[in-house]
Amino acid sequence: MTTDQLHKDPSFQLLLMLQHDDLLPFLQDQLTGKSKTIRYYLIFNVLILASMILIGYQDIQAGVIGWSGILKSFGFGTLLVFTILIVAHEAIHGIAYKIAGAPKVSFGVSWRKFYFYAVADKFIVSDKSFLIIALAPFLVISAGAISGLFFADVSEKWILLSILFIHTGACAGDFAMLAFYEKHRHLGKILTFDDVDKKISYFYVKD
Repeated sequence: MTTDQLHKDPSFQLLLMLQHDDLLPFLQDQLTGKSKTIRYYLIFNVLILASMILIGYQDIQAGVIGWSGILKSFGFGTLLVFTILIVAHEAIHGIAYKIAGAPKVSFGVSWRKFYFYAVADKFIVSDKSFLIIALAPFLVISAGAISGLFFADVSEKWILLSILFIHTGACAGDFAMLAFYEKHRHLGKILTFDDVDKKISYFYVKD
């Protein structure tokens, strides 16, 4: 099915036409709504933070690292997230799009609002494929950071913990989109595609 066919198909109704310039307030609205997706996402963030506090207390009590060492490693991990891992995050989105069958993937950034995105122009994505595309960076990077903890020394461990914590927070937009899908799941099958030239994302639901 092409995007033109989807527009004209009477069995699908337009659910949302999202201007990319309005993306940030839309995501913020989804994050403040009540959904299991956001609840579990917040719980995961709290668990990471609580684990870091416990591990930090144990490491300092054992004398293997001090506050200055933790802060130094945490700062370096944060720097990695907002440089290298931003690129890796969007690249993983792009790879997931390609696996789903997208012929072309492009990337964009809003420096003023500081968010990054990957889009596949006029490539129709099912709700199941969207789930994989949205979660792929979170799953891959989180799994990599957690796996690395078993082999890292104490300084590297804190770099990885900071990456896990900061990157999970940076995945808020992906989880906000999944919350939108959860909110409208009762309506039926949802298809979406991006129009790069118009800077609009379309969401259709099957009657």
